[in-house]
Amino acid sequence: LDLPMDVQAWLFWAMFLAFAIKMPIFPFHSWQPETYTMAPTQGTMVLSAVMGKMGIYGIVVFLFTILPEGSAHWRHWVVGLSLFGALYAAVIAFRQDDFKRLVAYSSMSHMGLMCAGLFALNTYGISGALYQTFAHGVLMVCLFFIVGMMHQRTGSHHFAQMGGLKTAMPRLALLFMLVVANAISMPLTQSFPGEWLMFTGLWRMQPWLALAGVALIVLGAIYMLHAYQRVL
Repeated sequence: LDLPMDVQAWLFWAMFLAFAIKMPIFPFHSWQPETYTMAPTQGTMVLSAVMGKMGIYGIVVFLFTILPEGSAHWRHWVVGLSLFGALYAAVIAFRQDDFKRLVAYSSMSHMGLMCAGLFALNTYGISGALYQTFAHGVLMVCLFFIVGMMHQRTGSHHFAQMGGLKTAMPRLALLFMLVVANAISMPLTQSFPGEWLMFTGLWRMQPWLALAGVALIVLGAIYMLHAYQRVL
């Protein structure tokens, strides 16, 4: 389609809104924490690992293809919104007393970073976001599997009911540590290449955007390691 720029400018938001709700990113995220918390573990795995990625797929296949000029015109706004939402979700995650809600906000934070990487509109950012789509799906399945195992053992998702589980479940404690390392994108984990590529893409767009992305890694390490300590 060869749409005029003024048409692409407003049509972009009409299409992007649908994908933003699907991922979700701030401020279109209000459905996600409650849904992830109340859904059964298996359903939450499908929602976070597969269905949420349809927003990323829609942006790449439809939005960038049909509205390339509109995407380029609004990319700074989308990147700013995505990074703000990712930082917001990371802060909210740290304040959670419910393990499942913490993972839900963690997923939202990662999705915001992926959306920002896409709209860097360079090879590094898009490649990193697409790779991270797969890596994040695997990570969410692992995290919600651990949430389900903890709930099966304790009957609760609240941290206050989980303290000291490393003695009763030492093997799961080791598995959880490996998943946490992946969640905070430590080198040699599957999340590290995607995060590095997205940061490089954001740096090539604006260096301060990459610094905002690095702040997400720091916040992610804080709330994930804090959760690990409270659970085990």
